[in-house]
Amino acid sequence: MRNMRTNALIRKGNRQAGFTLLEVLIAIFVFSIGLLGVASMMSVAIRNNHNGYLRTQANFLISSMVDRMHVNQIGLWTNNYDNINVTGGPLSAGGLGCDDTAAACDASQLASRDAAAWAVSIGQLLPPGAQGTVQCNTPPMPFLITSGSNWVPVPSYTGTCAVTITWNESNEQGVQTQTATLTVTP
Repeated sequence: MRNMRTNALIRKGNRQAGFTLLEVLIAIFVFSIGLLGVASMMSVAIRNNHNGYLRTQANFLISSMVDRMHVNQIGLWTNNYDNINVTGGPLSAGGLGCDDTAAACDASQLASRDAAAWAVSIGQLLPPGAQGTVQCNTPPMPFLITSGSNWVPVPSYTGTCAVTITWNESNEQGVQTQTATLTVTP
């Protein structure tokens, strides 16, 4: 009888408790598939977050140019901001112009300086190859604007200007061209 009890205990001891190696491998496989899904979602979220950042920068740059135009009303009335087309890039060898001289800039020089500064900002804040354009629809010039002086009282500009920035961004479909445009009366 004692041998039967010992054999029963031995048989009970041979039964396995816990997980088998196969179960552990399956659990690791399922867990790793879940981690790959999370990593994929994070990469999409980071890319979309960066694209949102680029759109914010484009809107900031458009507002910056509109503010520059608003300050130079004579330059607007005399079409110095019309047909601006710049590609983002580093500052040219000539600098921004008219900021190192003792004499004040006239409206045309100030508009050229604004375009050059805008190109530098576009080059710093957006991907390479980004472009900015300004197209203005200027009404007939008021009779008050005949002097080259910056201190002549100038009526507010009544025309409209379309300020556009174009850049490339990557998304799920690959690299696509994006455009932000603001049409305003500066």
